[in-house]
Amino acid sequence: MQNDQDRRAFHAILLSLLVYMVWMSFYGPPIQDAVVEAPVTEVAMPGATTTVAAAPIAATPSAEIGPTLTEGAATVPAAPVIPDHEEIFHTDDWTGSVSSANGSLRGITLSKYTEAPVVTPLVSHLTDKFFGDGESSDEGWQPYVGGDDAQQIITDEGAMLLAGAGALDDDGAGLAGAPSAYTVERRNDHVIVATRHRADGLTIQKTWRASPHAYAVEVDVTFINNGVIPISDLWVGVSDRLEGDGSRFVSAPVPQAFVEGDNEVVYDISKVTAAEPEVFTGSVSWFGIGDRYFMTVLAPKDLDAGQWTVSPLAGGRVSSAIHAPGTLAPGESKSLSFVAYAGPKHMPNLMAVGHDLPGAVEFGFFGLFAKVLLWF
Repeated sequence: MQNDQDRRAFHAILLSLLVYMVWMSFYGPPIQDAVVEAPVTEVAMPGATTTVAAAPIAATPSAEIGPTLTEGAATVPAAPVIPDHEEIFHTDDWTGSVSSANGSLRGITLSKYTEAPVVTPLVSHLTDKFFGDGESSDEGWQPYVGGDDAQQIITDEGAMLLAGAGALDDDGAGLAGAPSAYTVERRNDHVIVATRHRADGLTIQKTWRASPHAYAVEVDVTFINNGVIPISDLWVGVSDRLEGDGSRFVSAPVPQAFVEGDNEVVYDISKVTAAEPEVFTGSVSWFGIGDRYFMTVLAPKDLDAGQWTVSPLAGGRVSSAIHAPGTLAPGESKSLSFVAYAGPKHMPNLMAVGHDLPGAVEFGFFGLFAKVLLWF
């Protein structure tokens, strides 16, 4: 009797696999192998009424970064109004802009990937048609709609990277069209620098450089205390507007990080509040925002960050940030270096960058066998 039940269960599994393979052969999603040209963007130069095209960032890094900030200066007076401006950061893999709003990269659009199409199962179409639900109930079944636009992984209201001290915030300005907090300048073909002088005497400088790795960029963040009192709780983060919760089976952008050797993901972002942020303690290899297939993360080079925090910001955005230990005394400075990765969770690319980025790939229930197959 037991053998007969086992045989029936085995036949049921084989039949399910056969039905799935037949369905995929007829209605499986098309392979997205078309290359989408990145749009040509213009840069609004400060103090001018015309726009000029920005020079692209070269694919090779440069050692020259121009003059550095001076230390020990007096408290900086109130800064004048900064006109809205940006510099385009373009590589072979993506295009984004370093904005004067918060000195961060935003609007990052991949040049070799398109957005996934909207999938409508046949059962859903027939149900809508029968019950009269849905706007497309009178139209023919369209299994896949869209999928032609370039894949964007950080919106114009997102930011890679924010920096500050004390409570997590939007680093001066976060929403598109908001007042500028940074002065952004192109030092040469390989380097863009964004500088902010805060009212409390803290100066923040972000230096962006091209990287030899695909979908990656090098960035240094320098904090200088030009004030008269110590400044503590320095932090660096990634933010964006996140709509809806994700899960292991639903691909939606959510905060994630690699903490103490584990891939930590905050799926239920609707429950995260400023009063009760999500806090993970332990060594952080990388952190940021991503879904099942793409991610925008920062990997510290020489910082032993012991805490990753997820907290909401203004405008429906969410911050994924780490904290730098120690206190910055008056006249002191501190520099943090990161590898910023904005691209697909493609194992060869992640392994080339290192910093435990391959840990972002979720192999699912059969992960043990999948990892063994990677050796061959």
